[in-house]
Amino acid sequence: MNSRHPAGWATALALSAVLAPWAAAQATEPQAATENKFVSRTDLVLVPVVVHDKKGAHVPGLKLEDFAVFQDGRQVKLASLEEVTAAATSPARPAQPGEFTNQGKAG
Repeated sequence: MNSRHPAGWATALALSAVLAPWAAAQATEPQAATENKFVSRTDLVLVPVVVHDKKGAHVPGLKLEDFAVFQDGRQVKLASLEEVTAAATSPARPAQPGEFTNQGKAG
């Protein structure tokens, strides 16, 4: 630290004074055996895909067999496929000034 900044030294000394008892307690207390253990693992990863033909039109009705996913050069097994479609919506105009909504208007 730079001696021209006494506030920095004061901050460091204050932190040392606060953390020293905690650090000493951590060093002297034996680690208690933990009975609860949380283990997490992910075997399912979602990969959103949009498929268009050469003209840019959506390709409906694809099956799981129509896709191949590779990780580190190896093909991975695909568990499921879900086609999601939605009607185009436009934002609804507020009925009154200052009125807000998250509901779209079909159109």
